[in-house]
Amino acid sequence: MKKLLILLFSILISFNSYGSWFGLTSIEDTSCTDFQEEAKGAKLKNLFGGEFKVLKVSNSREISRTKDKLVCIGDLKLDNGVSNSKLRMELTNEDGEFWFKYIQDDNPTLKNEKQYIKPIISRSKFADEVSNCKEITNNENRLYCYDNLNTEYAVMIPSIDKIFKDGLLEIGGPDRPFYGCIYSLLYEEDTLYTDKRRLWSIGIGNQQKNVWLIISDFADMYMGDEDVPKIGDCFAFNSEYPIKRLLDTFDGYAEIYDGEYNINEEIDETADKTVLKNKITVDEYFEQGVLYTKKLIELTGEVGYTDYIPSMWFTIVLFSENGSTIEANYYENYWKGNDLIENKIRSIDSGDIVTFKGYFEMGDLLFVVTKILD
Repeated sequence: MKKLLILLFSILISFNSYGSWFGLTSIEDTSCTDFQEEAKGAKLKNLFGGEFKVLKVSNSREISRTKDKLVCIGDLKLDNGVSNSKLRMELTNEDGEFWFKYIQDDNPTLKNEKQYIKPIISRSKFADEVSNCKEITNNENRLYCYDNLNTEYAVMIPSIDKIFKDGLLEIGGPDRPFYGCIYSLLYEEDTLYTDKRRLWSIGIGNQQKNVWLIISDFADMYMGDEDVPKIGDCFAFNSEYPIKRLLDTFDGYAEIYDGEYNINEEIDETADKTVLKNKITVDEYFEQGVLYTKKLIELTGEVGYTDYIPSMWFTIVLFSENGSTIEANYYENYWKGNDLIENKIRSIDSGDIVTFKGYFEMGDLLFVVTKILD
C-alpha cells in the first residue's frame, strides 16, 4: 500500500496525518486537474483540532514539475465558507512510495504572484526516447530510431550543443526556444543586510561553450530554497529578443518554455552542413547566421560610417537591412605608405557600397580587412 502524508496548514498552524493514495499512479501522467480532483473531500486540520473539509479545488496551475515531484496550486473552497484562499498540492515519489502534501494559503497575494501563473520546470515528453536514440552507435539504426519518434504534437527545440555545433551567431527570440542543462549557478554575494544569497543567473552548456541566462521564473529564489534549480537540471527556454553570440558564449535574459517539446540534436550526422560562401554580402551573412571565423572571404556591404585610430587601424562599419552591423578594421601595416590605398580609404563615405577581402576573428565579432577590392 502506498503511503500518503497530508500536511495541512492554516496560516501558521499545521497537523500531520497518514492515509492511502488510490487515484494516481505516476507523477509523469498526473496533471493539476487530476490532482485537484483527488483533493476534493480531504479534511484539513489545525493545531487546535479544527477540521475543515475541501469541497472544491478549481483553476489549478502547475508551479513546478520534476520526475519525482509535482507542485500545483488552485482556488480552494472549504465547508466553513472559506472560498478566497489557495490550496498548494504537492505529490512526491520517494523510492516508489507516493507522498502528498496539502498546504492552505490564506494570503497568496503576499508572495510572488508569478509562481501561480507559470511552471518553473519545463519538460520534454520525448527526452528519454531521444537520449536512448543518441546512445545507438550504428548510424543507420540511430537514424531509424529518430525517424520512429512520435513528434506529432511536440515542438522541436534545438539543444545548446546543437546550436554550438551549427555555429549559430544568435539564439532565442520570438518563437525560437532552445534547450540546455545547467552546469553552473551564479549567486549574489552576501550583503550587510542579509545572509541569504539570491540566485542571479544560470549557465547552461559547459565550461568551454556556454550560455549565461537571467531567468525571470527564478526571480526571488535563494541558495538553499527547496525549488531552486540544481546543477544537472534541464530546461527549455524562451527569450523575447535574440541573444547574440560573444566568442564561445551567449549572455541574456530568458524565461522557461511552457509546453511539450522534443529536443532537436544533430540527428543526421551525414547531412550536409551549412555551406560557407567565398563571397557574401552583409545581408546574406546575417541571414545565414553562422560562424565564418578565419575563412578568407569577400565581403560586400553598405558603409554606415568610418573612423581612424592613428598608428593602429582604419575602421569601416557596414550595415545590414535588419540593422545589424559588422566592424571591419583595416590595419595600418596593410596600407601605410601606399598612396593609392590611402587615397582609396579617404574616399570611402557613408552610403558607399564596398567590397573587402579578409576574414572574421574573435568569433565573428570583427572583420579584418586584408584588401579593398571595390
